[in-house]
Amino acid sequence: MFKNKRATTVILIALFSVILFFEKKQFDENLKIAENADQAAVSRAAANSATDVKNPARMPDINDQNQNSPPPAGKDTPEDLKAFASWVQTEASNLENRSSNQAEQEKVFKQKAQTLTRAEISSLKHSALSTSNSANERIFATYLLTLGSETTNSTLADIAKKELSLTSPQPVHSTGETQLMQEKALRTMAIDELFGRAKKDPNLRTQFLQMAQQISDSALRQYALKRAEEF
Repeated sequence: MFKNKRATTVILIALFSVILFFEKKQFDENLKIAENADQAAVSRAAANSATDVKNPARMPDINDQNQNSPPPAGKDTPEDLKAFASWVQTEASNLENRSSNQAEQEKVFKQKAQTLTRAEISSLKHSALSTSNSANERIFATYLLTLGSETTNSTLADIAKKELSLTSPQPVHSTGETQLMQEKALRTMAIDELFGRAKKDPNLRTQFLQMAQQISDSALRQYALKRAEEF
């Protein structure tokens, strides 16, 4: 499960694109984590996501409309941070667009993510957790953090542990349910990235377990603890 980090991240972006086009039924089937602490439901959610990872035909292309606009070099001045925030918003707004240059765009994102400054990481955290931002901006901010270096570990942990902005469960097929699934999907992205890093580096496993135990949502907490059993 989730052995291909890039595929996992890209499929999550695909699922958000589906939401934005109101094809919510498929999204629910793949990302709905149990609304209670039932471990069997959590396992089913993880299994569905694993199936999606094995199906590359469902992965979207990352847009190339702005391929001539590379991300600004981070220097943490007010002007630089403003330019960075603008770049993030521009890229996020085009997530659904089809691309003929996905590999090149992903390379640009990866290069930028690996050199994120502390202020840029903080900016991405705010973008990911702000409920006033669009789903696209939140998913793209989280995506960049998952592509980052170990300097993003604590920020990803903060996202994973952040209390959900909505109570669970929400009425079936309601706007609230869609928003709740978005909230859980963002946290699942962070959990899975941290799990992947900890699986490669045994020194990170204690921190992962500590993080998992601190997750407020019971279903997400059990999901993270279940992932830890794979170490």
